[in-house]
Formats: sequence, C-alpha cells, structure tokens
Amino acid sequence: MSDLLSGTGLWATTEERAKQAIRQAPLMGATHVLAKVGDTFKYQGVLQTRYYSYATPMRQRISAAGLVPMAWIFIRLLHPEEEARLVLRAFADGYQGVILDVEDQCDGKADEARRLVDFARLHGVDPYRVYNCSFPNIYGHSGLPYRELNALCKGGLMPMAYAIFYVSDTAVPPAEQAHTVIDDWTYAQYEQFYGSLSYKPPMYPALGPFHEKPELRLLTAAEFRPWLDRLAAHEPTFFSIYASHVIDPGLYPLIRDFRLGETRGDATVITQTMWGTPLQGIVLRASPGGAPCAGVAY
Repeated sequence: MSDLLSGTGLWATTEERAKQAIRQAPLMGATHVLAKVGDTFKYQGVLQTRYYSYATPMRQRISAAGLVPMAWIFIRLLHPEEEARLVLRAFADGYQGVILDVEDQCDGKADEARRLVDFARLHGVDPYRVYNCSFPNIYGHSGLPYRELNALCKGGLMPMAYAIFYVSDTAVPPAEQAHTVIDDWTYAQYEQFYGSLSYKPPMYPALGPFHEKPELRLLTAAEFRPWLDRLAAHEPTFFSIYASHVIDPGLYPLIRDFRLGETRGDATVITQTMWGTPLQGIVLRASPGGAPCAGVAY
C-alpha cells in the first residue's frame, strides 16, 4: 500500500532556489522541499542524462533543516534506462521520494516509458515512493504515457494545477479559473482516468501561483485565496507549491494556515525523514545514529 504524504511541499528548480525554499519553508509552514536533481540535456553537442552535482549535499541540507527531502526529475524518455538510474541515485542519496515530471516532451513515448518502468522495478525501486507530476487536464494530453507510468508512480499523482493556464491579463475571475483547473480538470479527470485503471494513486495537487504569458505575474493574496478554497474542498493530505522563486510573500500566511485533510484508514503517514541502519531490519531513526522511533514498514 502507499504511504500517505502529509504536509506542504515547495518545488525548487535550481540549487539556489532549493536554498531559497529551505529559508521560505518555516514562513509558510512547509514540511517538504522538492529539489530538482537531474535532467537530460545537450552538452557539447551530445545529449546526456545527468545527476546534478549539488543534489547530494542538498539532500543533506534539507534534512538538516528538519524538512523532508524529495527529488524531482524532468523526464524526457530519450534515454529511459539512464533516466531510471537518476531515480536510483536519488534514493541512494536519501531522498524520501522521487517525482517524475511528465510533460509534452514525453508524447508518444509509451514504449520508452515501459522501459523506464521495467528498469526501475528490476533494480528494486519502491513504486510507492515514486510520483507522477502530470498535466491537470489529462484528457487533453492523451499521447502522454501516464497509463504506462502508473506501474511505477504508485506513490501519488501531482497534477500541475497552475494559474499559467490563463494569460496574465485574463478577464476570467480567479474563482472561475480555480474551479476550472482544480475541480473540472485536476480532480474530475483524475477520477475518470485513474478510476478506470487497476491502481488509483493518491492525489497531491501542485499549485502554481503565477501567470506566465505574455509576461510573468505573481498572484496576489486576493487572487490566490480562491485557489486554496477550491483545493480545501477536496481535503488533500498533502499539496505543494511550484515554485520557490514565484511565490509572492503575501501568500505565506494563506499557505501556512491551509487546513489539510485528515488521513483515513490504516495508512502510514510520512511527515519526517527516517533513516535506517544496515542489518537492523525495520528499526527507524529520526536522525542518523539517533534513538529508535516507532514506525510501520511495508
């Protein structure tokens, strides 16, 4: 079964922005930092899949701040096995979860997605600690391999419920924007699409409090409140904000005061980093070398 996430996460796209997220976290009550750790890009004319050099010390820095470290990777499915190795490396570094950012660059790559899934599963990746960052309007992106990746991303779905789907000078009221993106797209399409599959992952929306085109504009507190109101109606146990560098400080109190949904049933709730020591079975420790603490392992 999946360990339910509980809390609030901050996405970071670079090393400096991850440091920024660590500083921001206490101001908005955030519990998790979602740091980008790898990508596939062209270097000296050659496509390479790389794990960022700052990823290892950043995990340590996030943990030292008392926050839960999670990693994310912009998946391109150009080198599926190498991209799967990024997932393995992130877990080896101590990241508590890995998020695959799956956007239009993966369109039509179902076979490549299956290769990534097979390699990761073959090498022991726990699928309940891997997450899919998807578009909120899944049916508008039918060529993306969300169905294939569901075998690996059992930890949860993190749809990009961002304000960027509306232009910065839109005449559509914020409440109507939020209703469309969160209710009609994020939750309704999740229920329809994943309800038809053999496994339905937990839902952890990511909010993006900014417009991007034709120019970048951050949402004000008055504009962002309707987005949080619509999200609250669905009672998520965890949500995140993309990203640390596009959050107006006026939003901090709103994010801090957001009331999360309560976990139900017998699921284990992961709210802090745990370390194990080799050959000690399921003994869990809240810090390296610390005293054992209570926990449930699956």
